Order: sequence, then structure tokens, then C-alpha cells
Amino acid sequence: MLRNHLFIILAASVSLLPSALSAQPAEVRFVAQVAPPNLGAVVMATPDETSPSFELPTRHLTETLEAPARAFRLQLEERENAICTVRLPEEGDSFIILLVPSENRGFEAVIIPAADGAFRPGDFYLHNTSGSSVLGRVGSTEFTIAPRNGRVVRPDGARDNRFYDVLLGVRDEGQPRVISRSRWPASDFNRTYVFFFYNPERGDVDFRAIDEFVAPAD
Repeated sequence: MLRNHLFIILAASVSLLPSALSAQPAEVRFVAQVAPPNLGAVVMATPDETSPSFELPTRHLTETLEAPARAFRLQLEERENAICTVRLPEEGDSFIILLVPSENRGFEAVIIPAADGAFRPGDFYLHNTSGSSVLGRVGSTEFTIAPRNGRVVRPDGARDNRFYDVLLGVRDEGQPRVISRSRWPASDFNRTYVFFFYNPERGDVDFRAIDEFVAPAD
């Protein structure tokens, strides 16, 4: 599977958040679609509390972190420049936060409940930040994703219960065009995040994937 990296320089200024939406604790894990190599450590911050610093990965999820509140800023540790505002849902206590490039500057937070059963082992979460609609088929399951949208795909039709035949394309001026034919592994122990984005080096929509191991239930 193609796993390219596209680096951008981020600069953002986000106003200070009000007090927490809820005192109910929540756990979060982060992964970024892209990040500049000199980004440095980041922290989660509210007016009253700042988390321990951590690095923002692009190849894997962070360890589980305790959010300081239901609403917080993600900011650079050294300069306190905010790069994203995060508002967690009031329901739920565990979330995956995908950081995708904002249409302006900095990041947008795509928040996925981690434990509500809507995103299960074997599923794929596909997010499209390109300017074109992405469409395709994973096994026998078809999907279409509009620009700046995402969805969970729960595929059927694995070959020998080991892999899916995958066809990916974009819709240009109303006409579909294939960008990739490949095979993706079928696993009951992984959830997979797939980012679609415009790659200026290729001059076309590209994609990359991140696998998350999910331990079997006891």
C-alpha cells in the first residue's frame, strides 16, 4: 500500500478557549495526516491546565493521553502557538483524534469515538482532504467520499479471508478515473486509517494508511 509523506509548514493562531465543556474525564490518542519535521513537542492546554508534552506522530497513534477538558487547544510547547482547537463530544470517554490540514492554517480535528462499536477491528476509516470526490471498492464494498469528508468502511468479500481487492479512483469533471489498484490485508486485529490528499509531487490525488493494532477482547 502506498504510504507517502507530504510535509507542510503550519502556522496558526486560535483564540483562547473558554472553560471546559465538561469535567468528565476523557482519554485521547492523536495521529496527524502530515506534520512539518521541525514541529517539535505539543501540549493540550486550557486556561487552567496544560498536559505533559508529547510528539505528534504521522505513522502511528500516540499512547493514550488524558485530555485536560472536553474543550482544549493543541499548541506548541515552546511558543504556545495554537495549531488546533479540539471539542470532544459530551458522551463517551475514549476518542481517536485525526489531525488533518485545515483549509486555512493549522489543523482540523476529526474526532472518532474509540469504543462505541461504530469503528471496529477490521474496519477502515477513510478521510478525504483532496479537492476531488474519492470513490472506490474494498472487496465487494463500494464507497464515495466528498471532499473534506470521511466515513467508516466495513468491507465484505475478502479473498481467502486474507486480503481485499481494492480499487480507488477520483471523480474529475463528473467522470471517474482510477488512481490505484491494490490489495489490502484483512485482519480482525487492526483498524486502519486512510488519508486521501492532493500530492503536488505527483500532481494528483494520493493516499497513505496507518494501521492501529486492537488487542482481542478477553
